[in-house]
Amino acid sequence: MRRNRVLGGQIDHERSVDVPPRPAAPMTPPPSREEEARLIAERLAVLVASRKAGAHASGGTDRPSPAGLLAAGSAKPDMAVGGGRHSGRLLGNLLLTRGFLVESELQYALSLQAQSGKPIGQILVDLGMITDRDLVELLAEQMRMNVIEPGRVVCDPEMLARLPQADARRLGALPIRFAQGQIDVAIADPSDDKAISELTSMLGGRLRLFLATRAAIDDAIDRLYT
Repeated sequence: MRRNRVLGGQIDHERSVDVPPRPAAPMTPPPSREEEARLIAERLAVLVASRKAGAHASGGTDRPSPAGLLAAGSAKPDMAVGGGRHSGRLLGNLLLTRGFLVESELQYALSLQAQSGKPIGQILVDLGMITDRDLVELLAEQMRMNVIEPGRVVCDPEMLARLPQADARRLGALPIRFAQGQIDVAIADPSDDKAISELTSMLGGRLRLFLATRAAIDDAIDRLYT
C-alpha cells in the first residue's frame, strides 16, 4: 500500500507498514451450572453466618418489636377457624418488607426448603435468622389470627384431658377452653391441615385457633401435664 506526500513541490512516495493483529487472549470457559450454584450457595452461607454473628453480638435488639399479645378471653368472636383466613400475602414477602431479611438471604432459605421440604419459617428459625416470636407475629399477620401466650391463661382441665400429652407435643398445640361454641386452641403452625384435622377429631368440636410459639406451647405442656 502506498500513499503520496507533497514536500517542497516534490512528490514523496511513502510505504505504509501493515501492523499484524495482536493475538487474542485465551477465553476462560464459563462455569457449569453445578459450579455456579455451588459458588452462590457458598457466598450466601457466608452471608448468613456473618448475619447470625452480628445478631448475637447485638443481642438481637435490632429486630422489629412484636405486636401486643392477647389473652384467650380477649379474642374476637369472628376469630378465624381452622387454618385461618389467609391474607394472600406470601411469608417471604412479609419477611422482606418488614426488614427481617434481604433478598439473597431469602433465596438461600428457599434453596434449603427445596432440599428439605421443611416450612420456610422453621428453616429461618433453625438458621437463627428470625426468632420463634418473629415467626408467630408474621404468621399472625399472614393468616389474620391473634397471638396468645399460653403461660398467661388458665386451661380447662376437661379440654386438656381430651388431648393426651404426647399428641399435644407432636401436634404443637394446646387446648385452652370451650367458649362461644368453639374450642380455643393455641397452635404453632396453623397451616398444618393434617394437625388441625386430628385436633378437631380428638377434641370433638369446632376449633378457634390462636397462634403461639412452639417453645411457649412446649413449656405449657410440661407445666400442665403433670
